[in-house]
Amino acid sequence: MNTNKQAFIVLRKSLTRFLSVYGFIIAITLLSNATVSAQMVYDLDQIRAELTLNPTDSIKVALLNQLAFELREIDQAEALEAARRAETLAATLRDTLQLAKAKGHIGWINYRMGDWEGTFRYSREAYELSLIAGDANETAMALNNLGALYYQQQDYHTAIERFREAFLHVRGTDNYFTIIRSLNNTALNFVRAEMPDSAMHYASLAMQVNKDAGSPFSLSFPYRVIGDVHYFYGDYPEAMRWYADAFRMAELRNLTSFQAGILHRKGITLMRMGRGRDAMVYLKRGEELSTRQGLRDELSTTYLYLSQLYDSMGNVPEAYRYQTLHLELLNELESRAVRDRLAIIQGMFEAERIQAELRILENEASFAKERAELAEQFSRFMLLGLLIILGMLVWVFILYQRSSTAYIRLDDQKKQIIEQRDELQLRAAELQKANSDKNTLFSILSHDLRNLLSNAIKFSHFNGSIYLTAFRKDSYLIFSVRDEGLGMSADMVEQIHTDTFAILSGNDGTQNEKGHGVGLMLCKRLVAMNGGELKVQSYLDKGSDFHVILPIATID
Repeated sequence: MNTNKQAFIVLRKSLTRFLSVYGFIIAITLLSNATVSAQMVYDLDQIRAELTLNPTDSIKVALLNQLAFELREIDQAEALEAARRAETLAATLRDTLQLAKAKGHIGWINYRMGDWEGTFRYSREAYELSLIAGDANETAMALNNLGALYYQQQDYHTAIERFREAFLHVRGTDNYFTIIRSLNNTALNFVRAEMPDSAMHYASLAMQVNKDAGSPFSLSFPYRVIGDVHYFYGDYPEAMRWYADAFRMAELRNLTSFQAGILHRKGITLMRMGRGRDAMVYLKRGEELSTRQGLRDELSTTYLYLSQLYDSMGNVPEAYRYQTLHLELLNELESRAVRDRLAIIQGMFEAERIQAELRILENEASFAKERAELAEQFSRFMLLGLLIILGMLVWVFILYQRSSTAYIRLDDQKKQIIEQRDELQLRAAELQKANSDKNTLFSILSHDLRNLLSNAIKFSHFNGSIYLTAFRKDSYLIFSVRDEGLGMSADMVEQIHTDTFAILSGNDGTQNEKGHGVGLMLCKRLVAMNGGELKVQSYLDKGSDFHVILPIATID
């Protein structure tokens, strides 16, 4: 970590020298905030005005796609309406390129609205249409959409591959927006993959392209990424400075989705700096903006940070309310993601099944035609005599044998298709159960064990020991967290074991940390919801031993 941090400091100094050259452009941009905003409104109003002049269909579809592009980070509802109109018109005109653009816009708007299945379907269609049209820019745009899905599933390395592939499609062209978008997305995923030096490299490349393009208005994304890198290294004041610049740039373009993401980043950073009241202002603004714009993913993160903030301030009811809102929205998003993945698998299966049935119907029609021709030939040659009739009967018998063999083969194929369908359905059910068990285990590991470890640290003496064990006993998986700290009274242990356990009276940690048992209450509830049990052994001044006992699910 120390070597990486030194390299990061050198890179930051180089970036500072770069910004000293580019800084005057940024300063002019910030001073002209009102002018730029007015220009953007003028451009949107101009597009809307041109649409009312009854242009030709080819011009109209291009205007609708441009309107959807300009609005998709500002007003998702209006952008979606424009994109769907463009999709319908482009399909009527058989304009492959405009149809690819419309489907790409719909795919990205679905992503912003948390519809992963819609994102996949429309982005995949946009990718295939752009390849047919031979348009590198739209191919790269579709790859960025698909890469965002891998980011959403936390598969950051695959997402990086998609964004790099997108960059290769447009490298060396004048499609600056797509180039910058690909570089920014690559940088963001390197941050999530805990590779901050690579993130800084790609963010710097994005800023250089902005400089070459003479357009400082796309700097919000790299500024935010650089702020994330500073946050990763614990340099919170520097992170706040970059987040502030990123927010101002997002305001210039009225990018509401970016603003929502930056607001909760500023909130959690201020919490780390011990400025809870300032953090509350930004998180409340983020909650209002995300709710108004329907940004469900950003809203879930904001709920989580608000719960943590209220808990640190000792406001237990609000901490519990926001934690509940976060868990409900997170479970809804995760459940929807599982359903979407299964829908994709089922859709692929249904397509294969329909194609197989069509092949069977075509074969049956072909054999029916052969039988009809055979009957006609038989009636014509019947007058030629008994010998010819006998020969025809032999021929008919031979053909009939062949037809029966073919029907037997087709019947075997039908049985194979049915068996394959049943096997796919069984595998889909197994996949759904496996995903459910995985999500359950990850939820408990990420929330419950982290809460128990946090409590063990909070109530342990300086230089004390904490023991974390995990083992299997019969059909149960047991996680244990034991400390040698302050411990609890028998009354408190008994209260935890009761079904009516709610909120404990506050106890201070060894370093006067505040706590009210909200996390422990949610821990017990989440374990119980998954068929498990939370057991506690504790003695005053001797420490506590918490056991999370979970049944092990099996797949036949």
